[in-house]
This record gives sequence, structure tokens and C-alpha cells, in this order.
Amino acid sequence: MNTSVTALAVVYPDTAALARSFLSWPIRRGVFVPTTKALPFGESVFLSVRLPFKALPTFASGRVVWRSEQGVGIGFDEGFDDLADLLEDVAKGHRDQSSFAFFRPQS
Repeated sequence: MNTSVTALAVVYPDTAALARSFLSWPIRRGVFVPTTKALPFGESVFLSVRLPFKALPTFASGRVVWRSEQGVGIGFDEGFDDLADLLEDVAKGHRDQSSFAFFRPQS
């Protein structure tokens, strides 16, 4: 039994890049992560995700649900519904960046 976990980091420089990378079809939703690593389907992944409207990275775990030459699709593990909801709202354009003021660091 393989118990390894691969760590990946992704930075979305703006909400348009985030919207293009959001995956709505896995049961728990997920994101596309550009990588040259050849990860097998089902591989456990720990993600560090930098969002354009958040000062610190957000962390999530998931599994590889699809692959391409450009990267992998990661379906979130159970327990990351709040993150998935937030990313889905951004992807659908239901919120603009000003709605995320509560994520900005206090001066």
C-alpha cells in the first residue's frame, strides 16, 4: 500500500487564472495544478494554494483525478467544502475581489 503524499504549490495571480483552474466536476470539486511531475491517478496530494485576494496560502489535501502534459487535476478530500465553495463562487463570478476584504491582513 502506497502511503506517500506529494506536496504541490500553486499560485493564482488573479481571479481569472483561478476561475480557469477550478474543477467543478469531481464530487468534492478541485483545482488544476500545473506541474511537470508524473503523478499517478489517485495519488494523495497536499496543496499550498496562493489566492490573489488572500495574504497567506491556503492548504488543502486531495487526490489526482486527471492528468495532462501541463499538469494534474486535484479533487479535494472531504472537509474542504468551504474552500471549494469559495473557489466556485470566484469561478462563477458571483463575487468580485472586493468581497474578500476579510481575507486581507490588518495594518
